Amino acid sequence: MKNLLILTFFLIFGNHCYSQNWNLNTTWVYESDEFGPPIDGNYLVLKVNRDTQFQGHVLKVINATYKDKESYIPIPFLDVKLEYKNRKISILGTTDSLLHLVYDFNLEKGERYLSYCNITQKYMEVIIDSTSKIYQNNIERKVQYVHTENFDGCYLSGAIIEGVGTYEYLLPRYTFVDPPPGGQLICYNDGIFSWPGTTPCDTYVFTSAIEMEKPGIFPNPVKDIIYIRDFVAESYKIINTYGSVFLNSDNNTNQINIECLPAGLYCLVLKRKNRVHQFYFIKASY
Repeated sequence: MKNLLILTFFLIFGNHCYSQNWNLNTTWVYESDEFGPPIDGNYLVLKVNRDTQFQGHVLKVINATYKDKESYIPIPFLDVKLEYKNRKISILGTTDSLLHLVYDFNLEKGERYLSYCNITQKYMEVIIDSTSKIYQNNIERKVQYVHTENFDGCYLSGAIIEGVGTYEYLLPRYTFVDPPPGGQLICYNDGIFSWPGTTPCDTYVFTSAIEMEKPGIFPNPVKDIIYIRDFVAESYKIINTYGSVFLNSDNNTNQINIECLPAGLYCLVLKRKNRVHQFYFIKASY
């Protein structure tokens, strides 16, 4: 009876601390990178459309859409089929019909692995520099800080959040196209875990560019000064992944000195005119 109670507790509450799942309609929203005008109100939206079976594996079919001010435009060449299992994410190759490893969140600091880029159809060596954890809705996700050893069109760098991807794209980014797929991650939601906030992703996609200010921060990673692009914050605060406030101010500013912060991952929360903007950045140690 005691063992049964323990098992029941684990089944009910285990996923409350850790969630590994992409439900139907799991969504990623990125401010689409653009190299030319127009650049306002454009988003890249990824969404889990359905499940499909492949040689005994359950794959998630993820469709990509470009959203401008007036319409949704499907981007078939960015559609992918992914498996998210045992803390690993694999992609189904478009030409060889094989599953290729993209991320392995079982690995720790100092370990290496080969990550597959579906656009170049090549592997690259990824080195894990360090790891940490983030928490949202009482759910834990692992974060790996990585860099790519051999750059060949695709790359991985900075923070990778388990199940979410990088702050630029779900998969390794390919740079030799205009525009490159991806941009600033502004929303992820799988129905259980959301990042960086709890606002539904559709709120961003269906809000017009006139109604929604779109500030940005640079550089990232950053050593000393964060600059805020096209925005003067009335107040700000910087919190770590455990929710502790490290810096805050109610003075109008468009730059913030973070030199005193220890190296790691932080969230910058900007406020103005009852609007809140959140950005995740890495405080570099170099």
